[in-house]
Amino acid sequence: MRVNTLTGLLDGGAAVGAIRLHLALRGRGVDSRLFYPSRLSRHDSPVEASSVAPFVRQFPGDLAKSVSFRMHRVGVKRALKGRSKRYEIFTSPRGSAASRWKQQAGPLPETTQEVMHLHWISKFLDWATFFPSLSSQAPVIWTLHDMNPFTGGCHFSHGCTRFRSGCGRCPQLAAGDAVNRVENDLSHQFFVAKQGALQGIDLDVVAPSRWMLNQAEASAMFPAATRFHHIPYGIPLDDYHPVGRGDCRAALDIDDDTFVFLFGAAELGKERKGMKELIAALSGLNGLNRSVLGLFFGSGELIADQGELPPVRSVGYVQDLTLQRMIYSAADVFVLPSLEDNLPFTGLESIACGTPIVAFNNGGIPDYVLPGRTGLLAESGCIDELGSHLRTMAEQPTLALRLGRQAREFAVAHHDIDHEASKYESLYAATLQRSSRVA
Repeated sequence: MRVNTLTGLLDGGAAVGAIRLHLALRGRGVDSRLFYPSRLSRHDSPVEASSVAPFVRQFPGDLAKSVSFRMHRVGVKRALKGRSKRYEIFTSPRGSAASRWKQQAGPLPETTQEVMHLHWISKFLDWATFFPSLSSQAPVIWTLHDMNPFTGGCHFSHGCTRFRSGCGRCPQLAAGDAVNRVENDLSHQFFVAKQGALQGIDLDVVAPSRWMLNQAEASAMFPAATRFHHIPYGIPLDDYHPVGRGDCRAALDIDDDTFVFLFGAAELGKERKGMKELIAALSGLNGLNRSVLGLFFGSGELIADQGELPPVRSVGYVQDLTLQRMIYSAADVFVLPSLEDNLPFTGLESIACGTPIVAFNNGGIPDYVLPGRTGLLAESGCIDELGSHLRTMAEQPTLALRLGRQAREFAVAHHDIDHEASKYESLYAATLQRSSRVA
């Protein structure tokens, strides 16, 4: 069996998930090959060169089609001009001029069966040429890292449910002007194009969180025969584990008796990640009988106007594994105020390092933030309750320590990367057995 793993990114949460799984599969003896866009550099990737290859860019074959693709890109950029920056990206299913599969992997031994495993493919593959180019004997497994595979273009819908009926009148394309909201807008056009590309595809959809699974099942995107599975992310627990808090704080120049809360995201300023709500909730720590410090990691600027709130320190975008463990382990609590999210790796890494979580009850977060077991949950968007939970953690350090120990136990029991790889290996075998029967 060969698993062809396709990812359009080599960094960020989706890429981290794909690469970790790829490495774990190879560690189990699975012939996993990872393909990524040829325009990207893999100089920082931990993937061994023998198991990775660039997906070579292709051209449509004639000038007219090449011009059509370029005009399409210009049209999409024009349609998105002025779109609110509070949203995630909005992408077209035409991620390249052409992306036929059969020329990428080279010949397979006659007895070797092939599985296509897709991860984040936006801005990477052209749906219209990629899916029809796949062998009918190669089942497709698609892991959903965001909502884009089943929407007309958005990556997180911000509560919109129009993907359930085919999109159109997209609030993310309106630029604040209701006149621009038309039934046959880009979101509907892209939705229909995606549906057409998936016709006849033997597809299994995998969601890391129960929330994402429910959203995908409710979408009108996938054919009725599509199979859905819930396989949570795993992480390498030998890499993410508790480290002595005193030593970590000494290295970071933080006093032992300081209450430290931690917040991090790839892009701090994204509205969906909830930094604005977190800053507002910090007033719940006013008048505390101990010093407070906030550690923030990720790209982007902190909100400037913090009023009379506790001091915060940004450590920037952290890639070094030793420093990541140190930051997680130095904190009393990790704050996850996301307003919409799948199964954030930051939270998984936190509980693996023995640090409990205070979060909003949103998306896939309740899958691993269990009140009274691994952390505390506030109602979605309830700033006062989030602040109250932070204060509880600060005033009851023994509670925070107990939740941290239980959080590590939960991570070991439910989020080991080898356990995730084992579930995928079983899924690959089942899909290949089914396709063989059909043949």
